[in-house]
Amino acid sequence: MVRYISHNQLSMSLSEREELLKTLILHVGVPHVLLQTCDRIELYWGEGSVPLEVSNHLFRVVSGLESSLIGEGAIQGQVKNAYQAAASEQKLSAGLHRLFQTSLSVGKRVRTESAISQGAISHSQAVIECLLQEGIPLKNALITMFGNQGIFQRNSFL
Repeated sequence: MVRYISHNQLSMSLSEREELLKTLILHVGVPHVLLQTCDRIELYWGEGSVPLEVSNHLFRVVSGLESSLIGEGAIQGQVKNAYQAAASEQKLSAGLHRLFQTSLSVGKRVRTESAISQGAISHSQAVIECLLQEGIPLKNALITMFGNQGIFQRNSFL
């Protein structure tokens, strides 16, 4: 059976996720895919059937529904890269192949058939949109955005 663990910025701090990475140990030969992004660590492993809970979770992740900004598109590429890296380094089970191939198709379909990726899909883009909605002139603005992932600073000449 295919299983998974998932921790994101809401369930663990960055330092806790980094510690978790150090302690993850799988027996040699256990097929697995490790997804590591700035906001999440997920490990999928095993053989055989894929429970609905596992597939539904990965479908939500790859579709951007579990991102801090709903519809964010970078996660789909990160899932694809994690899957391809795992497939090139080891022999993945048929269940893992099917899970990841299907999830990538689901993510593409969600973005094609819905408006989920319209509007701000990055934190910096969201800040700019909020400033524009407030009528704040951006022509020569110096923008600094603080968050739990660090500081983003940009000179804006829109």
